[in-house]
Amino acid sequence: MLIGRLLEERADRGLLTGAIEDRITQGPWADVVQDISLVATHELDWMPSEERSWTRHNAIGAIHEMLNARWPPSGVKARQLERALGAFTEWLARQGDREVLSFCWKEMKNSRCDFLMRKLREMDRLSGDFSWASLGLAHALAEDVEAMTQWPSDRWEWAAWERDSVPYFKAIAHDSYVVRMWGARAIGLLHTFVGTERTTELLDWIRNLESTSPGVAGSFLCGASWPYDRPVSDVDRNYMRQWFLDCLRVGGNVDVPRIQTLEFYAHEYLCRDADAIREMLRMGRTALAIETATEDDSARGVLDEVLQEMAASDDPAVARRIQRYLGS
Repeated sequence: MLIGRLLEERADRGLLTGAIEDRITQGPWADVVQDISLVATHELDWMPSEERSWTRHNAIGAIHEMLNARWPPSGVKARQLERALGAFTEWLARQGDREVLSFCWKEMKNSRCDFLMRKLREMDRLSGDFSWASLGLAHALAEDVEAMTQWPSDRWEWAAWERDSVPYFKAIAHDSYVVRMWGARAIGLLHTFVGTERTTELLDWIRNLESTSPGVAGSFLCGASWPYDRPVSDVDRNYMRQWFLDCLRVGGNVDVPRIQTLEFYAHEYLCRDADAIREMLRMGRTALAIETATEDDSARGVLDEVLQEMAASDDPAVARRIQRYLGS
């Protein structure tokens, strides 16, 4: 078994990903999935972090492919599914919420994946924010958003903010943060095409909600295609600067598939603002401060003072990263 031998030999990323590509077309379906699962579930502790993540990403992507495009025409029996996916399912159940959500999100509409989803429910890994009902509702909201992005301008002429935003404001009141974030993305999209004269009132409401439902601020901006959404991009820059900092101060970095985070937008918006970067450091958002300070090479002159402060930081992670960025 080539993949098993490569793992025993602590092979590098290239050899393992190549072996996965070769294996995906060879042998009985259950045997192939079982072999690929060996890579997905292995610690791969001899690899640097980025290579380990990329190798595992490739393995999980191959499992998705086996559950979809390479599903046998004759189907797969229950005992074959148990052998092929049992160890992988147990491994997945032990992972963080982001990993579980990412995998399940891609397989929500795939009835062939019932075995895996049922096992995750039995292990109480699809409950609370991730209950099957909540994921189904969030997926339906995502389909709404996808449909609206395809609407022609004539269809948008029939839309009305007061009427069409109501279901999505209800979604923002849902118990599951996944549902809330998709509701916020839908509201952002409607705001782009229908708009409201009360833009800052809406932004104030989103900012206040961020403290109790982290993630909605970034979801709203993602739906609004900010900074291209004119109602939001036309808001006074000082207001938006403070809005970002307030949201970052009270919110959290919540990651949901197909939704950009608040941090993504903040680091681009504030990448020439030295005082904002200092504020991020005071908040304890070290990674975001580094990402913001190094986002725009052309801003080095503007940020020189804060970059020197960060290069001399007592935090080794900050100092090393900025020193490397400055070439010192």
